[in-house]
Amino acid sequence: MTSPAPKKMPEHSIKKEGGRQIFGAPEGQDARLLAARAREAAQTRNVVCHIASDDLRANSLCELIAFFAPDVEVVYFPAWDCLPYDRVSPNAEIVANRVAALSRLIEWKKSDKFLPRVLITTINAAMQRTTPFKALDNSGFAVKTGGRVEVARLQEYLVENGYTRTDTVREHGEFAIRGGIIDLFAPAQELPVRIDLFGDEVESIRTFDAATQRTEGKLEFFSLRPVTEFFLDSESIQRFRAGYRESFGAVTGGDPLYEAVSEGRRYNGMDHWLPLFFERLDTIFDYIPDMRVSMDQHAGQAAEQRLAQVKDFYEARQTLAESLKKRSKKKDSDVSLTGTVYHALSPARLYASEGEWNGIAAQADTVLPFGAPETETAIEDAGARKGRDFADIRALPQGDVFGALKTHMVLLASQGKKIVIACYSEGSRDRLKGMMDHAAIQTKHEMIILGLEHGFVADDLAVLTEQDILGDRLTRRTRKKKSDNFLTEVSSLNEGDLVVHIDHGIG
Repeated sequence: MTSPAPKKMPEHSIKKEGGRQIFGAPEGQDARLLAARAREAAQTRNVVCHIASDDLRANSLCELIAFFAPDVEVVYFPAWDCLPYDRVSPNAEIVANRVAALSRLIEWKKSDKFLPRVLITTINAAMQRTTPFKALDNSGFAVKTGGRVEVARLQEYLVENGYTRTDTVREHGEFAIRGGIIDLFAPAQELPVRIDLFGDEVESIRTFDAATQRTEGKLEFFSLRPVTEFFLDSESIQRFRAGYRESFGAVTGGDPLYEAVSEGRRYNGMDHWLPLFFERLDTIFDYIPDMRVSMDQHAGQAAEQRLAQVKDFYEARQTLAESLKKRSKKKDSDVSLTGTVYHALSPARLYASEGEWNGIAAQADTVLPFGAPETETAIEDAGARKGRDFADIRALPQGDVFGALKTHMVLLASQGKKIVIACYSEGSRDRLKGMMDHAAIQTKHEMIILGLEHGFVADDLAVLTEQDILGDRLTRRTRKKKSDNFLTEVSSLNEGDLVVHIDHGIG
């Protein structure tokens, strides 16, 4: 048996009309630009994809598009939150969100309605291979009122596709079975559902509140998708076993990963052997092959860093594995060290190659926040410039910031621009409004809650931010931090594992 070569990103994955540099798109205007491109793409039954340099940029774009263009549907495809070739799995919620995003792309591709749609992702996510389109497309499980469901078959599906059985369903990816009542919380669903059976007939499907467990609205139809990127059905297990032996040789001793998969059990870190569960992997560009792709200004640098990081971690794993094998031979021990060796798959099986990435970058548009670049490639003006930040006035000993603000707002209004003032919270908005009232500045202009650090000016709109006016935030946003981040999973560490020192790198 010969392992199939990793599937390369097809040449037709990227729209051939790309390669432009779009300037004049500071933060905020870039979201409006993507929304406009999405509306245009919808006319030709297409989808827009933007590759952000990192998670912070991606999350910011999602928030900004939702505010400036509520008519545009946004799907965010995140990257794993663990290092390449790690011993721990990515966060379960992130994995569920990835599967939900891929599932939504499948629905987009099959939909007869072509609405404005934007896929937001990151360099790390775009460069990593994913669950194959066909495998995920065929992995659904549908339930409808009046239909029939075999509880045993549904339970088997849930276990094989990464759901966890609990007594009470509260989180995504959980299910509970109590006689003829089945509770489920599928990824990407706002509320869990409760399926009430009479025998094997579905009497009702209702959403319910995870906190109070009280049922709410009725549903006629409900579909399920996996919460993990690979399956533990018999075919996938056999494929993994054969691929593992072919890639790394016979398993002659205790190998906890191999044993867990063979028994159909989940094992922490097994996601890093994703290619072995399928004949070949896809990328996000295989889900909708002709997406109009753009990327952040510094996405190319982020891609280079990612490729270097993947290579470094792979080589470190290989070096450590060779060292363990030599130690074993020196001791002349009959005890196999297979269980402690990290058998790393080659980067080409998990990630896009440099050549594949260069093919994407060459065709994708680059979105620049400020002035026109000195380049011979096609350029386009997104029509916005950085807004006034009043730093010069604040630097003066007797600088009248609010006087300057009043004058500037009068000027903007005379130019026919709608004026919006963005604040970080309701509290900071109320405080800034009080300051403006005290300075006799009419606050008939819209004051919004939006996480935008600096404003911008476009032909039709001027956005000012509290940081532009006051020089610093009145309140700081707190981002939701996951307590089960991979760095806190101390129990998963073993002697000989790789660590990253802030100054000295991999050790």
